[in-house]
Amino acid sequence: MARGGLLLTVGWTMRPETQTIYNLSSIEGYDAMEFDRYRRLLDRSGAAELSRSGDMTAASRPLLNLMGLRYIVTPPSGVVSGEDLTVAYDGPDGRVFINEQAIPRAYFVEDVVAAPGDGGHREILDRLESADF
Repeated sequence: MARGGLLLTVGWTMRPETQTIYNLSSIEGYDAMEFDRYRRLLDRSGAAELSRSGDMTAASRPLLNLMGLRYIVTPPSGVVSGEDLTVAYDGPDGRVFINEQAIPRAYFVEDVVAAPGDGGHREILDRLESADF
């Protein structure tokens, strides 16, 4: 992965820790212990549905892009729907799609909006999903 980014498997599951052997990072993480806020963001992003169906909906796209989902791995001849996805690898062992809209893991922002101090996590997620974010 020359540019870096996170991956998600569609239609199959890699054996536990397989990604780490190849120095790959999964959007789903590696450990049964996970941060609650990240789990809520992941659940809301539609990553589970994408993993099951291969359908990257327009509604799920902003959060998946924000989370840095750059690579989508499928079984051989697998199909993933969504705009700006290109096939980077197509071989007998699987296919790799690249999400050209994925945001890098680290980047400079142009503007900052303060989050509410009262633990308004739902409000924050709503804002992240909005079209004007």
